[in-house]
Amino acid sequence: MDCARIQQSPFPLGPVLAESWKVFAGRFWTILIIALIVYVPVEVVIAVFAPNPENGYALRDLAQSIRVSSFMMLLVGTLLPLAIGLLVEGELTGRRVDWWQAMRHALSRWRSGVATNFLKALALMATFLLLIVPGIIYSVYFAFAICAVAIRGQSLRAALSYSKSLVKGRWWTVFGVMLVAWLMMIAWWTVTGIAREEFAPAGLALDVVAGLVGDVGLTLFAVVSVVYFLALDAKAAEPQAATPPESAGAPADRDAMPERQG
Repeated sequence: MDCARIQQSPFPLGPVLAESWKVFAGRFWTILIIALIVYVPVEVVIAVFAPNPENGYALRDLAQSIRVSSFMMLLVGTLLPLAIGLLVEGELTGRRVDWWQAMRHALSRWRSGVATNFLKALALMATFLLLIVPGIIYSVYFAFAICAVAIRGQSLRAALSYSKSLVKGRWWTVFGVMLVAWLMMIAWWTVTGIAREEFAPAGLALDVVAGLVGDVGLTLFAVVSVVYFLALDAKAAEPQAATPPESAGAPADRDAMPERQG
């Protein structure tokens, strides 16, 4: 994996997606095994509690389905980025990581991952309740928190702060890259969601399979997040050149604007 292309590009959408696809395609079967281990139980539970379209979509049933889905993604779905984090880092360092090693690592970081994701959700809910803009700003700042848990051994506020330190000064760039990746995932989910609605009356098995196909998009998004995190983290670790005295009073870069709004 080549982080240099990502670090050198002013807007590294192309390099991030290219390197992510290289990892995803090159380790597809290992990633697929990890995704199946994590998402099969998630999708089974979600399918069991899904509203029955033949009985209509009662608001209470929809609310219960959303709660079950959120609960399962927090408790079980958190394992996926934790496992993917170790696997992608191995591709960067030249150390091949098998699925069982990735899952063992994910289980060792599971409590920290769940606690950090829960804290992140609470923090984002608080910012969105205040205003939409602060919520969006901090969603980007905290985008790599789970990567910090998986790869750098951080947790809770330390993981959120680690993520924010990588984004700070390049907020707009990170926002643009992650927004495009997120929209691609949403588009994939929309297509597979329509298929899932068609398969739902056919039985639990087909409903679960359709859900797993949709989860491929979430898995690829996890790879994109880790690849971008590793590139930013490596860049942050490089020795910084001393700031020339005459530039001390220069205006802040536009990527720092969200920090002042937050």
